[in-house]
Amino acid sequence: MMGEADEGDKKHFGAAVYTNRSYGHEQLDTAAEQMEVEILEKDAEGPTPYWVWLFIFFNVISFGIGLAIFSLTYFSLKGDTIQLALYQGTEFSQLDEGAPLDNYFLVLTEAEQSSEGEQNDNEMEMGAAQKVGAGTYCRVIATKKDLSYIEPLNGQNTENSCWIPTMAVTPVTSIQIKLLTQVGDSNTPAAERPITTYAAYGFYKGLAAFCNLQIWLGIIFYGIAHVSIALQAFKDEMVHAILASTLPIYNVVWCFMRRKYVGGYGIMALLGFVMIFGSIITQLFVPDLLPTVAGIAEAKASDVGVGF
Repeated sequence: MMGEADEGDKKHFGAAVYTNRSYGHEQLDTAAEQMEVEILEKDAEGPTPYWVWLFIFFNVISFGIGLAIFSLTYFSLKGDTIQLALYQGTEFSQLDEGAPLDNYFLVLTEAEQSSEGEQNDNEMEMGAAQKVGAGTYCRVIATKKDLSYIEPLNGQNTENSCWIPTMAVTPVTSIQIKLLTQVGDSNTPAAERPITTYAAYGFYKGLAAFCNLQIWLGIIFYGIAHVSIALQAFKDEMVHAILASTLPIYNVVWCFMRRKYVGGYGIMALLGFVMIFGSIITQLFVPDLLPTVAGIAEAKASDVGVGF
């Protein structure tokens, strides 16, 4: 006769765990505890958990892309493949404080222009179509299909309003416009001026890309951790299972409460939080950058440069 478990015994965690269960015989209880110790030791000596390699993989991807963007930006600026689009005119500096700033655009690439939205046969045959140079600041007056009708600001490499492909222009944010007004202001402290050095500009551009990617990969990483914790939590009491499956903070606390049985899933969840919130905090220290342009304007090159 083996007897029954004492009513005072603690409830065990999981069907394969024998701690605190009594089989009514001292030797059987000792054997059960030894089996559990052997199982836990075997798991501890096993291969590196998958989530460790996944964490390393995600961070290598983020770092690699950030480094690639830094390198491409730096060497392109240094080799005159692209330039920082600094506007030396008076349009932005003369804007009233409450003036709308949502209708300004920048031509990113050299674009062929037409006064009627399409080239005529003579222009196509002679190859005499006029072009709007990269780095031209403008307003977009109208759009149709894949074309935009632009009105260049004063002091640009072209003064003619014309139709160009919509994909050649990008909106200029209000923050970038405020930065542009500080370019020629000698009274602006150096710390508040736009970043125009090649290395610093490329570094911050790469860092911003790294942080953006880290946030999304961190969400994926934490999501995998949350699902893994939830599957383990349903081996515990129902109240713990529900809380650990629904509350992002409680699941980490629960993992450390049951770390003997669930391994490093709590650390996995914490690493996910670090990826997400660490990147968000880092982004607060990344300066707002001026837009870049692919190519340099052929005319009035002084209007598009990389200095004050």
